[in-house]
Amino acid sequence: ILLGLLAANALPAGATSLSVSPIGIERVAPAAAASLTLRNTGERAINVQVRVFRWTQQGGSDRLDPTREVAVSPPVTALAPGVDYTVRVVRISKTPVRGEEGYRVFVDELPDRSAGDSTTVQLLTRYSIPVFFRAQTAVAADVAWQGGVNGREVTLAATNRGDKRFQVGRLIL
Repeated sequence: ILLGLLAANALPAGATSLSVSPIGIERVAPAAAASLTLRNTGERAINVQVRVFRWTQQGGSDRLDPTREVAVSPPVTALAPGVDYTVRVVRISKTPVRGEEGYRVFVDELPDRSAGDSTTVQLLTRYSIPVFFRAQTAVAADVAWQGGVNGREVTLAATNRGDKRFQVGRLIL
């Protein structure tokens, strides 16, 4: 009970809340622009930063790299309470899309510097929105599976030889 009371007192009474939609973007060339809607459902204004990174996978791990191929505008904004705000996501590269390009747009709520009270815990929000630009000629996902058993350890690897991504939604071993 004491822990619950401490946690309740740690949050500010007018805690802010950031929402972002949609939760994913896909554009097929020649389309090169999309938008995100940011909303502050809290009681105080909040500051938000929006950044974009190229998203690839290497050796089974995600890799995020700075990019100049896609831009977001505006990259920083103040959101008043109850207001919807549109952020543009635009592929500005003049190079044609080959297959499918993956990006991640990060929407970060920035700390409120005016709330310098050391007894207040600020819970900040970060959204990671997947963004894909795909050529009309992109080849469908072509997945090769490889599995093995070593003692009590089971491994399963998937390799996509196509251009389009695929998502494992339900896997039963």
